[in-house]
Amino acid sequence: MSQIFELDGKFPAWNIIGSSDALPPMGFSWITWAEYLTGKTRGKCSYNDCNNYATCGGHLWIKTLGCCIAPICSSCNYSENPIRKKEGNSILRNKIYVIKVDMTDGMKNSNRIIKPDNFKNKQCVNCNINFIPKKPNHKRCNSCASSYFIS
Repeated sequence: MSQIFELDGKFPAWNIIGSSDALPPMGFSWITWAEYLTGKTRGKCSYNDCNNYATCGGHLWIKTLGCCIAPICSSCNYSENPIRKKEGNSILRNKIYVIKVDMTDGMKNSNRIIKPDNFKNKQCVNCNINFIPKKPNHKRCNSCASSYFIS
């Protein structure tokens, strides 16, 4: 189940590359799916320095939250927009709604790094799937780590 968050504060964020293999549920577009889940209609682009109308549900990496869908304009959703890359230091508006989603293989394997270099893909010691660790010393994917600590 997707988690919905209302951001309290201004969060650093950047576009995730490689999301073309992500398909919105039930035949929606990403932005109409977000409107359906949140009960909110789109307004301005979620990036703090943009006053355009949101036309897309963009896949963004939000610092401390991870991969999310947020309403953004088409120019901010453009993959070659330099200010929407990690190095662009973009900030999201306060009080916007975002939906946390899983990363697809396309996102995980894109040539744009979404985490610092010391957080490269590793193989889980339990299930052997590739995952991006939250800390350099993590050896288990989120699923295996959760069950490991619950047992």
